[in-house]
Amino acid sequence: MNLYRRLPVTFILLVLLTPYFAYSASWLKNFEADVSPIFKGSPDIDNSSAIYGGRIGVANYFYSNSTKFGHLEAGLDGSVLYLKTSQRADGQNYSKSIAILSPAVVARWYPVKWNSVAPFIQAGVGPSYMTNNDFEGRKLGKHFVFQDIFSMGLKTINPNNNNELLFGVYVIHYSNAGLHKNNRGITLPISARFGYRF
Repeated sequence: MNLYRRLPVTFILLVLLTPYFAYSASWLKNFEADVSPIFKGSPDIDNSSAIYGGRIGVANYFYSNSTKFGHLEAGLDGSVLYLKTSQRADGQNYSKSIAILSPAVVARWYPVKWNSVAPFIQAGVGPSYMTNNDFEGRKLGKHFVFQDIFSMGLKTINPNNNNELLFGVYVIHYSNAGLHKNNRGITLPISARFGYRF
């Protein structure tokens, strides 16, 4: 098994198994997991009819600081994104899929906190590995690209322990930042986000 095949399998296993270890590791006290279903007409697509899939993510926020301007958290995020689309190309219909594996540095800001809920704005950036660099017939360049992610939403507050819920929306963009002559990129539509902090 070569590196390109071994890397996605290893990354997916790490993302899926991390919640199991979160309960026994003290440094994962702000561990979070979330899912985002994607059902939409395609991501900035020219001719495709529909796109569907989902994102599974895990994160640990190891930095936390409160100021008069709000509360700031920072940490590391890992995600697996899978997309499938039906597209008309050259007069024929066909389906194509892609998986994108992404570690990222993320920061989340809570401008205010109320008794039971807090609104937040989140941003992150990091490298990504794509299993397909010709998704939908678009030229994406190399398998390695960059992920830019923006999210906003609400998180419940539990003063006794974490066990908090998260609801929000995502906007995600993948591209190689012009490092390759083919840089069509993928911009996902706004997608719902549901999470849980352990």
